[in-house]
Amino acid sequence: MSWNANAIELFGFIDKGLWERCHFNPVLFLRTLSYERIEELQADTKFIARLNEVEKIFDAYMAEPMQYPTPGIAYFSMEYGLTNYLRLYSGGLGILAGDYLKEASDMGVNINAVGLLYKNGYFKQRFTTSGEQIAGNDDQDFSTLPLELVKNKNGDPLLTSLPFPGRDVFAQVWKLSIGRINLYLLDTCVAENNADDKFITSKLYGGNSETRLQQELFLGIGGIQALKALDIHPNVYHCNEGHAAFIGIERIANLRDNYGLSYEEGLEIVRSSTLFTTHTAVPAANDVFYEDMLKAYLPHKIKYFDDNWVKFMSLGQTGQYQNDQSFSMPYLAAHISKEINGVSKIHKFVSQDLFNVLWPDFKPGELHIGSITNGVHYSTWTAKEWQNVHKQTIGKDYIRKLADTKAWQKIQAVPDNTVWEIRKNLKRKLVSAIKTKLSDNLPSNESPKKVIDIISNLDENSLIIGFARRFVTYKRSDLLFLDVERLLKIVSHTDKPVQFLFAGKAHPNDQASIDMIKRVIQLSGLPEYKNRIIYLEEYDMELASLLVQGVDVWLNTPNRLMEASGTSGMKASMNGVLNFSVLDGWWAEGYKSEVGWAIKEEITYQRQDFQDQLDAETIYNIIESKIVPLYYNLNEDGIPEKWIKRIKNCIADITPAFSMTRMLDEYRDIYYKKLGDRVAKLRENDFESAKTITAWKAKVIEQWPNVIPVNIEVIDREHDQTQLGKSFTVRATIKTGNLTVNDIGVEVIFLNKNPLRHSEELYLNKEFTLVKVQDDGTAVYECELSLNDSGNYEYSYRIFAKHPLLAHRQDLPLIKWI
Repeated sequence: MSWNANAIELFGFIDKGLWERCHFNPVLFLRTLSYERIEELQADTKFIARLNEVEKIFDAYMAEPMQYPTPGIAYFSMEYGLTNYLRLYSGGLGILAGDYLKEASDMGVNINAVGLLYKNGYFKQRFTTSGEQIAGNDDQDFSTLPLELVKNKNGDPLLTSLPFPGRDVFAQVWKLSIGRINLYLLDTCVAENNADDKFITSKLYGGNSETRLQQELFLGIGGIQALKALDIHPNVYHCNEGHAAFIGIERIANLRDNYGLSYEEGLEIVRSSTLFTTHTAVPAANDVFYEDMLKAYLPHKIKYFDDNWVKFMSLGQTGQYQNDQSFSMPYLAAHISKEINGVSKIHKFVSQDLFNVLWPDFKPGELHIGSITNGVHYSTWTAKEWQNVHKQTIGKDYIRKLADTKAWQKIQAVPDNTVWEIRKNLKRKLVSAIKTKLSDNLPSNESPKKVIDIISNLDENSLIIGFARRFVTYKRSDLLFLDVERLLKIVSHTDKPVQFLFAGKAHPNDQASIDMIKRVIQLSGLPEYKNRIIYLEEYDMELASLLVQGVDVWLNTPNRLMEASGTSGMKASMNGVLNFSVLDGWWAEGYKSEVGWAIKEEITYQRQDFQDQLDAETIYNIIESKIVPLYYNLNEDGIPEKWIKRIKNCIADITPAFSMTRMLDEYRDIYYKKLGDRVAKLRENDFESAKTITAWKAKVIEQWPNVIPVNIEVIDREHDQTQLGKSFTVRATIKTGNLTVNDIGVEVIFLNKNPLRHSEELYLNKEFTLVKVQDDGTAVYECELSLNDSGNYEYSYRIFAKHPLLAHRQDLPLIKWI
């Protein structure tokens, strides 16, 4: 297991230099290890004892029964960040998915994951002398990776195939064991394919729009085919972003073929067993394909939509066929999913706004879109030094208490000098690693003399602030450089020096973000900064681990409401690194004045350049007046007591609240169990409930135009209905048409306006009670209301469709506002 510290140390003991040169790849390491060294190890009793101990721990881990065998989960993601040598990731989405699978193994959650195997990874980052990013190849030799080619019953490679225009395209399936669970990866680089089709899974997010469509067809449709061929039959399907939404198309086809269901019945089953997690707050980041391309690739699937192309296209649109012919993958994911969630509390509101176009009759704040804030895998990202302290302080079973907030408060008892020594040691490792990286692999954009100057100026005793992440313009990576003179004052202080470390990649097709990197590199290279601002090329998991463990402060400056969650700051916090960030994403939930620093959530200026100036000034002021003085305020033993106090608070508060353990617990309890129970009920007795609810929906949709509000009135006139604490009664008279009174409901809804997030949050919705059915067939409903809280509210009354088998209001989004 790549996250077991004892196993990692064992490989380092064998040959530390070779282990590092192999980038901690055990397969490559063992293939490269000399026979002489192997013979030495066989005679080394201490090594054999350590080997036996690691094997014993591993065998016990693998032998643990799955704690949550049901429901079985199929997890689909375009990328997975598991280890540095498996180039299956580009950034935070992949790292999160990798952490998720490791935690699933640790907790014994029955997940089978599906992805693509990229022959050329993402890209290797290099820079020109002017700071221009160059995307180089990042080739992978599958024979040096811990992969197993899946075989069919005849012993041949297991192949999936998709009919593409004029030919069939094939993909073989590889299995990657992640502890106790498996990740299946599809690879089109097979002999059966032509050269162009072998390229489909060549690069993550590579090629053009057509290549992306081909990749997502294999991820979704090919992924479902692979699970079926492997005889894996999950109960619940989890789309990690919209890339994998084609799973819904293939599952509908299978349900119709295997069980004779109608399209609507198949869609009901698919929706009732699918969760869609959206990660973006940027509409432009979503994949959109066009009708002509889809017609070329999916004509064989239209029969499953009753030969109705408009019916298919509407799944990727706002519900009705659009003239622009665009097909959105996130819209498809939303339409095939009963449950949708964002990845932080703020992101929930952002997602409600983004997806409101799919349910326009609802207010954004009431949409059935939830949130589970991201977390990080403790054992992957927390330094061994800290893990040892946690074991001693919390107990040997500390790893099973990652979500126990009370247990983690024991960190407060760790001696200050212990905390400070760990922090200094981790920073020393970081500085040493950077010097080695710069010496062994000279940056392509710097002269040898400049590199030597950079190395000589790296100081482990300085306050080091880190800024490392995927480079996109909304993260405002150049914000720190708005006032060059002010920044110069901070970095040039002789008694209290400050250094900045930058790292990050921009997508090769994102020219605006590439230009931002160029600007940061050029500004950081100004001679007056005396090499105290360094941009490190080729940001990957290895460098990320060093940075989140070794810097003193983790800086993050996104535009507000644009950071869906963020996880790098969580990793830093688990290592005693203090965060300094805009109150967006996860930091809006994690921030306390005792654990870090914040740039306020409110937007002061509508002009972005003015807001940038204000935020930059805030950053300079907080660094100068709070961060630097606190760090350099040493007691007589040379220890910054108040800084250490914040480190302890940070570890004690952040670790349990933002661990992957907490996150997976929530997915299991909030979504997986609910979806598993629902789809099991719908499948009973030859899909009896699925057929019932589908037929009922068809009836209500047909009759809905005949449901007409006749009258609504406040009948309790003796009270002022606007006065707080006073109750009043509202009566609604409704013509139900050919529907029964059991098919419809009437309710009042109150929304509270949130000025900070420019959103509406559901405050109250209350259903009316049926009072009587009059001789003319109209139904009379009443509701007693009382307002007990002041605030800025909007309210209205509406009629909605209701049935015991509906999961929530959006399950049949028929609304009539009164």
